Amino acid sequence: MTIDANAPPSAALVVTCSGPTCSFDASGSADPDGAIAAYSLSFGDAHSTDLVTSLTASHAYPTGTFTANLYVLDNGGAVAVRTATVTVTNMLPVATFTYRVQRRNGLTVLKTPVRAPQANAFCERLK
Repeated sequence: MTIDANAPPSAALVVTCSGPTCSFDASGSADPDGAIAAYSLSFGDAHSTDLVTSLTASHAYPTGTFTANLYVLDNGGAVAVRTATVTVTNMLPVATFTYRVQRRNGLTVLKTPVRAPQANAFCERLK
């Protein structure tokens, strides 16, 4: 009697986040006795993707904590799962505008571009 056993694949998932956007890399996954047939990534927020043309994906999250799951299927039908917890905190907005400094009658005046009306109104009050 011969038993042909299929060893399961190993699922590897590296997650890196910058702000609310996280990058996922499954390239470290492997199958010891065959080939990986499919990869699927569930982001944990009702969105998912099949990693068909690339073993990487990126996803933007709302504020919260999520459980991402990588599913790896090998050519023998065995499945491996890797889980990662992703936490995104509410980040404060950053207000930016550009200005130029101009001297007028011995006073320093801030001039802003037209596309920043609120900043322009503020700077006009400084005159």
